[in-house]
Amino acid sequence: MRSVIPQNRGWRGQLEGWQLGVVAVGIAATTAALLAPLGAEPSFLPVPVVDRREQAYVAAHDHADALAAGATGLPFDVRVVGERMRRFGAASADEMGGAATVELAELRAALVTARKRHGDAALLRLRAVQTEAFLAAVRRWEATGRVDRELDELGGDLVRTAHANCWVDGGRLVLTPAERRTFFRIRWAELASVRDTVPFAPSLNDWRAYFRFLLEHPERSPSSGAGSPPRVPSAVRLLGYVEALARRDPDYPALFARGVILHRLGRYDTAGAAFGAYLDTAGESSLRAWARNHLVSSRALVPPDDFEL
Repeated sequence: MRSVIPQNRGWRGQLEGWQLGVVAVGIAATTAALLAPLGAEPSFLPVPVVDRREQAYVAAHDHADALAAGATGLPFDVRVVGERMRRFGAASADEMGGAATVELAELRAALVTARKRHGDAALLRLRAVQTEAFLAAVRRWEATGRVDRELDELGGDLVRTAHANCWVDGGRLVLTPAERRTFFRIRWAELASVRDTVPFAPSLNDWRAYFRFLLEHPERSPSSGAGSPPRVPSAVRLLGYVEALARRDPDYPALFARGVILHRLGRYDTAGAAFGAYLDTAGESSLRAWARNHLVSSRALVPPDDFEL
């Protein structure tokens, strides 16, 4: 699955639990203070916290919407959107770039028409139907090792991309069922050009799950060859994910993460600046002790001639 950062068309009771959260944060802060050695080099890259209960709710809602669509049917204009989505996926799977471009334009035009005539509810039901069909197609591929036409139509170049990025282990996608659902819904919104349109826009929890997976399983660069683009270091990709996540999630410790990645890239001066900026804004964060010691490590690696007077 490719990242859905804009330039990429492919395949990224509230009081209950507060007391446990306070205890967990307290333990984490104490542990960090005890375990972070002075001048420790960065090794831990924070990932966003995903609400699993929200993911379960979304799955149940999708299932209910799909059942409702099966019981009542979908309007013709909405079914046209679904067919265009499938045609785009098939063209992508077959690496027919020109046909995929045409189908993408037709898909977006069809969605505009369907929204005007039938509203959003019918399109949400279509998305739910296609999500459930996609998940079933992935399970069939994992069980048989064979990519059927439905997986091509709904997943596009998923299998090829998953293998290229090492997202397949033992014939199975490493994404959890919840992550698969999230990736498909984000891709669906991107292809339909409604990624920033309520009610199709991914939720904050969707983005957290999407970027958490990419931070833990970054995309790989294509092999270098004649006429191919230069390799992009994994750390640079990680930095891109952090920047994209920071624009959506104000609670993510982006400055700390930037410092970790910049240190890995050998940019010790800017890594130190990121850790310093994090310390200025982090409050009582459990990462403060680590940030302070990573700052020491980064500054120690900056050549003396690079220090500003």
